[in-house]
Amino acid sequence: MANSTRSLTLLALLTLTPTSSLASPPPDLCAEPVLKADGSPYQDSTGFELSRWCEPRIDPPVWDGPACCVVTDEANCVPPTSRGTCTVGMQFWCEHGELVGDGLACYQQGPDACALGACSDIENPNGTTMFEGNNWVCCEELNDALECVWATWTETGELPNADCGGWLAICDYGMTNIDGTVTCLGWL
Repeated sequence: MANSTRSLTLLALLTLTPTSSLASPPPDLCAEPVLKADGSPYQDSTGFELSRWCEPRIDPPVWDGPACCVVTDEANCVPPTSRGTCTVGMQFWCEHGELVGDGLACYQQGPDACALGACSDIENPNGTTMFEGNNWVCCEELNDALECVWATWTETGELPNADCGGWLAICDYGMTNIDGTVTCLGWL
């Protein structure tokens, strides 16, 4: 009799447990890595991988909540309804992000190239192309100097075939040099 009472109590508790607490959390939008041509994740020497769907940011704002995203060649996200449901796309988790216009931008947090010592305070010399915005670069120590190159897509739109032999960092402002290297600037 005692065993059947315990079984009924356990069954009653399981029945009364809300199903939302048993549901698994939505997948992390930023966890899908950029893949190389061979299908393996693009990563640096520490194993850090770039997100396929989230933009890089240094110290991004915290969203820490769900996002409703339509994912094709890029992820277009909006916040869920007040009831927590998606009217478009699929629900994902977004750790860092912010509302931008009518949408939700999800970000991948990364290290600042300047904080890692990869920035210069030189002025823009001739023969360079300036850029602004958060961009991934791969920085390596070569011949007692830091050299950075674009970490993701090349000028022809191709992904690199090799991993980053140094470390991945975010360059917020800088220039592309004639030799293909990137100089991050710390004076902006």
